Amino acid sequence: MEVDIQITGILDEFAGHIINETMIHSMNTLMPKRQKPIYVEVEIALDDDISPAKALVHQEDEDSFFMSIADSVCDDFDELAYCVSHECVHIKQYLRGEVKDLAVDKKKWKGELYNLKEVNYADLPWEQEANLLEMPLANHVIKKWGL
Repeated sequence: MEVDIQITGILDEFAGHIINETMIHSMNTLMPKRQKPIYVEVEIALDDDISPAKALVHQEDEDSFFMSIADSVCDDFDELAYCVSHECVHIKQYLRGEVKDLAVDKKKWKGELYNLKEVNYADLPWEQEANLLEMPLANHVIKKWGL
């Protein structure tokens, strides 16, 4: 699968390599049969701008995504790999139609409606899946670079 990644706001070149490699590995692992390319614009943001999140992603259109990563995460390469892997699981969920944004505080997961104001973050099924898969995905890059 082709993953076209554009990163803005990165200060550490090696952090950019970690983002690229983690995203390519994660997407190829999560969606090995996908033929169409995906496009991901990554922005390194001020922590205060996305707090309390360390990273987030949303779908721009069918094959395009916007990912924001807190700048402090880029200082810890292990954490950066985990965050990028976690967000890649969400990209897979969007591409497969497993999760859909309906409103600021409403999502649909595999046909079931969730009000984000009424459910604990840790109990959201799409977050549970991302938390479960982030470590094995990130560990590939962490081991490769000896992080």
